[in-house]
Amino acid sequence: MVGKIKNYNQTYSKMTNQMTQPTKTDPKGKAVASLILGIIGSIPTILLVLGIIAPYIIMALYTMPLLIILLGWLRKISFILLLLGLFLGISGLQSTKRNFAIAGITLCIIGLLVPIIYFLIY
Repeated sequence: MVGKIKNYNQTYSKMTNQMTQPTKTDPKGKAVASLILGIIGSIPTILLVLGIIAPYIIMALYTMPLLIILLGWLRKISFILLLLGLFLGISGLQSTKRNFAIAGITLCIIGLLVPIIYFLIY
């Protein structure tokens, strides 16, 4: 009987030690989310640079004003996604998926800077 109580106390103390120790969380989800948001947010930038949207904008000026509104909202949503991805990437740098965070930060910075440079030049 005494042996069972001793084993119980040892098991209980091991369980309480495991429960009271703070667990370190790995923000790898933030790093992956940064990469995904960087890819999605950079699509309008890539289309802008390749000149794929430009003919549609010119056509929309004369035929479909709704398309101009949609393209404007697409750029605004893209800007918000890129900023969010940049912040998530910076906070995800401490994760085990650091490379994902660096790639997400790079895509977000490129997606934010290229349109600014493009409109300053043209």
